[in-house]
Amino acid sequence: MAHWTWSTYDDIGKVIELNAVYDDTLKKNEIFTDYAVLLANRICEDLSLDCIATYGKWGARLEPTKNPDATNAVLEYFAQKIISHRGWQSLEESTYVFTYGNQNEE
Repeated sequence: MAHWTWSTYDDIGKVIELNAVYDDTLKKNEIFTDYAVLLANRICEDLSLDCIATYGKWGARLEPTKNPDATNAVLEYFAQKIISHRGWQSLEESTYVFTYGNQNEE
């Protein structure tokens, strides 16, 4: 379920998006995005990864400019470690439940 993707934006260039959300409303929610960034950085600390996560469109992101000593391959390694962490998987699962879990309720 958890995944990451390379994305390119006009204003910041190429970044890795750590995807944890499924709907546009939640991705624009400041509390959610704050939490996603804090969680990603805490996972980096827990796993002793030398990286910094920043605000992402879908949860958090890894920007090469914020991690200048990391190659693209190293950033991909960090991304995979972050999204494989139980904490990140729980965040993604909860966003999935809140997005799709009540769709049949009136």
